[in-house]
Amino acid sequence: MKIKNIFSVLCFLFIGMACSMDEELINETTKTDPSVTEKAEVNIKLNVNQTQTKGGVSNPDGTASSENDINNVVVALVDAKGNILEIQSTNGTTEEVETDQGKQNVLKDIRFLTKVRENIKAIAIVNSKRDYTSCKTLYDLYLQTENNPENNPLDFVKVGEVLDIFRGYTGSVSTTNLTPHLVEIPVRQLMARIDFMGFMYTKQPDNANFKVEFVKAEILNANYKSYVCTGEGTLAAGEVNPGDYKSGQTPYNQTSSGSLVSGSNWYVVGNNPDDSSIGTPLMTNYSYTNTNANSPVSIRIQFKIDDELCTKEYVINPPRGYTKDGVNYQFANNTGIEYVQAGYLYRFYVKLTVTKNWIESSIACYTEDWIPENIEIEL
Repeated sequence: MKIKNIFSVLCFLFIGMACSMDEELINETTKTDPSVTEKAEVNIKLNVNQTQTKGGVSNPDGTASSENDINNVVVALVDAKGNILEIQSTNGTTEEVETDQGKQNVLKDIRFLTKVRENIKAIAIVNSKRDYTSCKTLYDLYLQTENNPENNPLDFVKVGEVLDIFRGYTGSVSTTNLTPHLVEIPVRQLMARIDFMGFMYTKQPDNANFKVEFVKAEILNANYKSYVCTGEGTLAAGEVNPGDYKSGQTPYNQTSSGSLVSGSNWYVVGNNPDDSSIGTPLMTNYSYTNTNANSPVSIRIQFKIDDELCTKEYVINPPRGYTKDGVNYQFANNTGIEYVQAGYLYRFYVKLTVTKNWIESSIACYTEDWIPENIEIEL
C-alpha cells in the first residue's frame, strides 16, 4: 500500500474573462496554443486542519506537531511540454470563503490567470526554503533542492502534483456568479521518519551471572539532501537522489539493564514489538530518501556484557539477500520498498540472545505509511 502523507490540496479555479493586464498574461502564457478560447481565473488558497501522526505517536522531544506544520506554499501550473505557465508562493495567512464545498478556511494571496486546456499539471511544494519563483521549466523546479544544503529535513518539506486539472471542466467567458471549482493535490512528506522503538535481550543459560546493559543508539547515514520529487514513488527526471549523509544527529543515551518481561526470560529497554500498543519511540530521526546500498541508513547499537563494550549495526529495511561487510542479513523484506524512502515511517526493534562467548541478533523493522490522520491543504 503506497499511501503517503496525504494532504488535501484544493484549488479554487475561478473561470472567467480577463481584461487589460490580465488578458496580456493569459495571451503570453498560452500563445503556443491559440486554438484555446476558454479562459480561467485560478485563485488558489490554503487551509490546514489539526492532525497527529499515525497511531498518535509523539516525538521524544515533543515536536511531533511540527511534522504537520505548513509555513509556506509554492504552487505552479505546468503545461504538457514541461513549461511553467506561472508559479506563486504564499504564507499561512487564512480567511474564510464560500466554496462549492461550503465555507472553508483558506489561504490568501495566490491567483493565476490561464486558459482552459488539456494536460495542465498543478504542483505544490510546502515548507521549502528555496525560492522557486524564477523557475521556467519543470526540470528547473525539480533540481532546486539539490543545490540547497540549508534545506534541513526538519522543515518537513512536502510535495505533490495532480495531472490534467481541467479534465471534464468547461470554461466560461462570464465572470458573473462564479462558484469555485476544486482540484485536489495529494501531498506527501519528502523525507522518511525512523523510530528506534526498543532493545530486548535474553541470557543463555537463564542463570548466567554476567550482566547485560544497553548503552546507546544512533542513526548512521541519514540523508540531508534531496531533489524535489513530486511524482509518486519516483525521483525527478529519473535522476539518482543526491546524498549528504550525516550520522549521530539525535542519539539515545541511556544505560539500562531493562525490565523483565512478565512470564518470560527476556528483558526490555523501551518497547516490546509483541505488545498490543505501539508505545513512544526511544529515538526519532528523519532522512530524505537513501537507497544507496554502499551507505544505507542504519542504526548503531552499543551495549555492555559486564565491562566489555559491544557494537552492532543494522541496516534499515534492506532488500532480501542483502550483504554488507561479509554479513548476509537473511532479511525477509515483504514490503516492496527497499531501504529508506520518502513518505514512510520505519519502526525498528533489536533482540539479542547473549552468551558469554557469542551474540545472536534478530531484528524487527516495520515499514508503514507515514500518514497524518486528516491534514487538508485547501487551495
